[in-house]
Amino acid sequence: MLDLLMFHESFDSVRAGSLQADVNPELAQVQTESLLTLLLGRSIVLNNSMAFDSRTVLHLAQVVFDAAAAVADRTGTTPLRLCQQEPPFTLRRFNTPTLLSGSVDQLRRLGAHNRFILSAWHTIDRDDAARLALADALERIQAGLGASATAVPDPIRNDTLASQQLSTLEHLHHYFRDVPGTDHDTVETRYAVKDRVRNIQANGAGWLTDLARQVDCPQEHAEDIYRAVGDPDAELVTRGWVHGPDIDDKLGARVAGLVRELVDTLYNAQLAASAGAQDAYLSTPPRSRNLVVNAQVNRLALAIAKLDPGRPVTDLGSPGSAVQAPMSGLFTTVGMERNVSVAPLHTIFQAYWELIADPESRETWRRSCAMVNRLYRHRVESPGARHQFAEAWDSHLALLRGRFGQSLLVDGDTVQVVGAQNGEAYGQSNQPGMLRWASLEEATAAGEYLDLVSRAAR
Repeated sequence: MLDLLMFHESFDSVRAGSLQADVNPELAQVQTESLLTLLLGRSIVLNNSMAFDSRTVLHLAQVVFDAAAAVADRTGTTPLRLCQQEPPFTLRRFNTPTLLSGSVDQLRRLGAHNRFILSAWHTIDRDDAARLALADALERIQAGLGASATAVPDPIRNDTLASQQLSTLEHLHHYFRDVPGTDHDTVETRYAVKDRVRNIQANGAGWLTDLARQVDCPQEHAEDIYRAVGDPDAELVTRGWVHGPDIDDKLGARVAGLVRELVDTLYNAQLAASAGAQDAYLSTPPRSRNLVVNAQVNRLALAIAKLDPGRPVTDLGSPGSAVQAPMSGLFTTVGMERNVSVAPLHTIFQAYWELIADPESRETWRRSCAMVNRLYRHRVESPGARHQFAEAWDSHLALLRGRFGQSLLVDGDTVQVVGAQNGEAYGQSNQPGMLRWASLEEATAAGEYLDLVSRAAR
C-alpha cells in the first residue's frame, strides 16, 4: 500500500544518538515502530540521507532483509519476490538521481561551510581520504561491481559494524533498483526550518505562548525558546547551529535543550513533508526515561509545523484539539511490565514475511489492512463510523493474534510488541489514553501502543 507512507522520526541519525556506544533503545524503538507500520500494511518512507547515514535505518534494513532471506529459504521463494509482493521501504530522493549518487555527494562535501557530518560512518567523518575512497567504492558498486569486488577503505573494511553497514547499503541500492514503485524524487516543500523560525520572530512572544497553551506546552518553555530565537537580527537558528559546540554555553544547557528539540522536530517535519507524509507522523526519542519536557516542546513544534506563516494561531481551535498528536510513553523497558514475556523481534519479522509468502493468508491480511486504512483515510465523526472502525480493528487484531502467536501479544483490544536487543529486554508500550477521532492515524504513525487506537475508536 504505497499510498500509505509512514515517516518515522526515530530514523533521524542525529536525534537517535547514533554516535553513542550504546544505542540499544534507539535500535529497539525503530524496530517496534516499523513492525507496527508493516503489520498495518503500510510502507516505511526513507529519504536518501537517512538511508545512507542513519545507524538505526541501516540496522533495521539488515533485520528486515535477513528475515526475508530466512523465510524465502524455507518457503521456496526469493527475498526479492517477497519484497516485490509487499515492499517494506520507499525512498524519497532529494536532488540526486539515485541513493548511492546522493551518498557519494555527501561523502565528498568536505568544505568548512558545507561539510556533511557523518553519523553512521563517524569513524571516517574527519578522515577525508577515507571519505573519498568510500565515495569511489560506492560509485563502482553503482556501476555494477559488488562491495566484495571493489576497493573499500581500511577503516571500513576493518570495522565489523561499518562493513555490515556497507553491505546493507548495497542491498538497499539493489532493492530500490529492483522493486518497482519504491524509488521517487521528493515532493516540493513550501517551508524550511528557517521559515518556521522566521515565523516565530515575526509573530512575537505572545503568539508563541498562546500556541503553547493550546497544545499543553508550559508557557515558560515558549518564553525561553522565544528569548533564544526571537531576535530577527540574531543568527538564524538552523539545525547545525543547535547542535554546535557553543550553544550550551550561549543559551545555558536547559534552554539549549528546548531549542534543539524544537528545531529538530521542525527539521523532521520538513523531511516528512518532502516525503509525501504528514508531520504528525513524527515521534520523540525513545521513552526509556521520562522525557516530559521534550514531549511538551515536541507538541509545540508540531503545532508550528502545521501553520502556514501568517496564519492566525486561533485557527488551531481549542486546547486538546486534533492539532496535537499524543507523544508520551512511546517506549519503555519490559522490566516495567512484570507479566510480559519477551520474544525476539526478528521472530515477528520472520512471521511477517511468512504471511507474505502464503498467497491465501496474504490476501486475507491485505483485505483487512485495506479496510482499516480506508477507515483511517475517510473517517467521519459519527457513532456508525466509530462502530465500523471498531469492527474492522477487532477483526484485524484477531487476524494478528491467530497469525503471530506468542511473538506478538494480543489480549482483548491490545497488542504489545516485545523483544530483546543484545540481551536487553524492552517493549512498545504506554499508558492508554482517549484520543480524538481525528488523531487516530497520528497515534499509530507515531508508534503508539496499538490499543490506543482501538480504545479511542469506541
